[in-house]
Amino acid sequence: MSKIFRFSLILILTLLCACGKNEFKLKFSLPKDYSSNIRLVYYASDKRGGMVIEAVATIMEGKGELRSPTYNPTLLYLYAGGNVPTVVYVERHDEIEISGKESNAALWTIGGNRVNEDLTLWRNAHATTLLSGTPKEINEAVADYVEGNRDNPVSAILLLTAFSRSDDERQFLDLWYGLGEKAEKERWMKIVGRSDLLHSAIRHPGKLLSMAPRSLANGIDTIRPSAVAGTILFFWNNGMDSRKELMDSLKVLAEEYPDSSARIIADISVDADSVSWRSPLRNDSVKNIARFWFPAGLADPRLMSLQVTKTPFFMVVTPDGYQSYRGDNVDDAMKAFRTLVSKASSSKPSDSKSPSSKSPSVKPSESKSSGSETPSSKKQ
Repeated sequence: MSKIFRFSLILILTLLCACGKNEFKLKFSLPKDYSSNIRLVYYASDKRGGMVIEAVATIMEGKGELRSPTYNPTLLYLYAGGNVPTVVYVERHDEIEISGKESNAALWTIGGNRVNEDLTLWRNAHATTLLSGTPKEINEAVADYVEGNRDNPVSAILLLTAFSRSDDERQFLDLWYGLGEKAEKERWMKIVGRSDLLHSAIRHPGKLLSMAPRSLANGIDTIRPSAVAGTILFFWNNGMDSRKELMDSLKVLAEEYPDSSARIIADISVDADSVSWRSPLRNDSVKNIARFWFPAGLADPRLMSLQVTKTPFFMVVTPDGYQSYRGDNVDDAMKAFRTLVSKASSSKPSDSKSPSSKSPSVKPSESKSSGSETPSSKKQ
């Protein structure tokens, strides 16, 4: 399977680059004491299709260059520290200069086109807020910009990439429907890949009946919420400064509910590479918490069906697959989980069998095609 994937990747990259240098170039000019590997993710496509591409720009003593393929216009997500990726708009043949005197990516100047220039001005003005990663404050910064620039395409981009919709659904819809014609909402929805945008992020997430992510222990395991009293899932990526603190909270919860056959407590990485997933786990002293990984990250169709759109993100799932809590507050998530488990315990007849008498809650799958049945993943 991995050989087929590598061959497909090479073929697509070859086709994308074959005609007239279908690529863009990034050129970095940063402080001399800045050396880092900057990960970037984007969707490269042409009329035949496309795929998500991950690349790494190596910066040595502030200097670095990267060429990467694309045919259609796209948005790059640069992970250069902090909780919020830096968004860059590129078209084929673009040469994008990225410069700055600080290590904070929110203070960098990104050129190449008017969109990047306007995004730079917004990021520079709200660098401290972006570094904090606080959704409410970021939402306020986006709202202030959108209300004063309703005809600017950057307003649509910020709503699609920076605004935490699950934290304020009503405000998002008010801002989105208030955009002017020149903001080109439909075009940016297509580029960002948000065909689900007109559906509520809170009221219409898909049910989680079963799901088979990669696992640390068995290669692939199947999560079955119907087999337990309650399920809590924690989605994270390696750039989160708050991960250790949030994991400490889950450790407390796991100690409070030590029977792993009667509940599911899981941390799920949405990093694109296995190194970013496995490295933090070496420092964790975790017991009775399942460790999972989605290589496609937030672009995975199963997570898109569940409307997981950011990290950190918590989801509490009832035995019938509905989400009783979804959001980024660990205390609220743990409260919802305790309520769910307590309700199941109080309503259970004294002679009934425990949840562990059903099929296992986290079951090793026999093959990669088994058991993953969120509504959008049955055809995967």
